[in-house]
Order: sequence, then C-alpha cells, then structure tokens
Amino acid sequence: MQLCEQLERARPLRPSSAVLRIIQNRLVQKIFLAEQGFPVPRFKRLPSPDQLDVIIDQLGPPVICKTATADYDGKGQWRIEPDADRSAIAGALHRSSLPGMEWIVESVVPFERELSILVARGLNGRSVTYPLVENIHEEGILRTTVVPAIVSPSVARQAELLAQSVVERMEGVGVFCLELFETPGGDLLINEVAPRPHNSGHYTLDACTVSQFEQQARAICGMPLGEARLVSPAVMVNLIGMDAETININPDCRELLSLPDTHLHRYGKRVIRPRRKMGHVTFLANTREVAYDRAIRFRNSLLRQASY
Repeated sequence: MQLCEQLERARPLRPSSAVLRIIQNRLVQKIFLAEQGFPVPRFKRLPSPDQLDVIIDQLGPPVICKTATADYDGKGQWRIEPDADRSAIAGALHRSSLPGMEWIVESVVPFERELSILVARGLNGRSVTYPLVENIHEEGILRTTVVPAIVSPSVARQAELLAQSVVERMEGVGVFCLELFETPGGDLLINEVAPRPHNSGHYTLDACTVSQFEQQARAICGMPLGEARLVSPAVMVNLIGMDAETININPDCRELLSLPDTHLHRYGKRVIRPRRKMGHVTFLANTREVAYDRAIRFRNSLLRQASY
C-alpha cells in the first residue's frame, strides 16, 4: 500500500489507494460495506485463534473463517460446522499465522444461487453494468459461469443498483465485480468486491459488444465507456490444473471444442499445478439452454478423464 501511495503522488492511480485500502482487507471491506448500509452476511473480527470458540458461539455455527488478507480461490478458508473440532481448527490457524495476521468469521448464508455483476465507472462518474451472471464453484474455485442468470427482474435490478451504489460510494474508477448471494427470499447479500476485471466476467470477451478488459482501459484512461450489451447467451467453463492437457487428448472435449461459437482461451502459463486456472472455454448459442448443455457435456468430459 505504501508503494501505491508513493505512485499516486506522481501519477493518477485507478483504482486509488483509498479504494485498495478498503478492498484488500476482507474485514475492512465488510466493515465499510456494513457502515454504508449495504447488505452483508453477519460477521465478526477474529484477532487471535484463541478467541475462535467465543466468536463461533456469538455468530452461531455453521460459519466460515477467512484470512483477512491474501489468499483466494478457497485458500485460507475454513468452514466450521456445529460438530467441528474447534480446537483443531484453532491449532491450524495458529500454525499458519504470521505476525499481525487477523481473520474474519462470517455466518454461512443459506442461498439459492451465487451471482456476480460487473460495473464499470468512469472518471466523470458515469457507470455501466453488465448482465447479472450465475456462478458455480467447486472446492472454492469458480468452475462455471452462466449468463444471463435466471432471476426475477427485481433481483436483476437490485443487483445493478447495488453494484453502482457500492462503486460510487467508494469513488472507484475502473471495472469492479460484486460477488453476491441470492437468499431464498430473493434478497441479495454482498460476499466480496473485486476492484478489477474478474474471472466471472471473462465471457465478455466473446459474448458482449465491449469486453471487461476494453472497458477497464476506457475507464482508467478517461475515455467514454462502451456499451455492455450481451449479444448472445453464454456459459464459461474454467480450465483448472490438468484440464489444460485433457482438452488435447480427450476426444469428447475435442468434439465439443469444434462446435460453432465455441471459444478456447489459453493463458500461456507454462507450469500446470493443481487448482491453478490455466484457461477457459466459452460456449455461445442462440439460447441459454443450448449453451448450458454444451458446457455441462464439456465439464463432464473433463471429470471422466480426471477419474481415469
């Protein structure tokens, strides 16, 4: 953060160091959102693993304990069920602890679906939002994104207004992503805010008139924002770990990749590691159902290969 502040004294920084100071710490972020009146799950600060038992009792299990800083894709997180061995989890926190480390403990939200929405905000304060999408995670890692999300018009509008309001309150410039939970009652809770183009928005490269990456360049350079129109339903599947090799040798994968309006994106990473995102495939179609069917067949082909 000191480097960001130093750079900001010489050149504009977008997002600003003030925004990054809020975003980079999950606890600070949640406190900011709650104080601004935005809907978030119940949470508590955990300054030491020794207080884990007390915090769990205050919130009521099940809960999720997360490191306040760093870690992503499910790393640095512990889901704690009512019958969990709390002392063992506290011990794991102690062993992974670094000086000054703290954690955030959140109530587990019973949700209908996980959603996210991209919003771009320019230097003039104007913003545009992309369609609301539904996300499917596996082992804490985003595996599949479906657009458009099948939600009521009121939920879609609620997400759009929420995204615009959060970024405006932060005075953010650039592309931001709000990760959301939709509750059984149709309400939305903010899980996290990312101040950048987001994995769940990679579909925009092939399915929108202006991608999230072009939008980011437009926003931070002070150019007019482009439209964020969806030109085709789409389903994106992330390639994780050995999936990058599977698509070369699995005949079912190769057949699906040969279908029209199927777009393969490799990230050029030379080293394959478990849980590492190596690329993604986006399936476009005239209907959401056809795109989803192709994506699920592709995902199942990857699963069958992994089980051999």
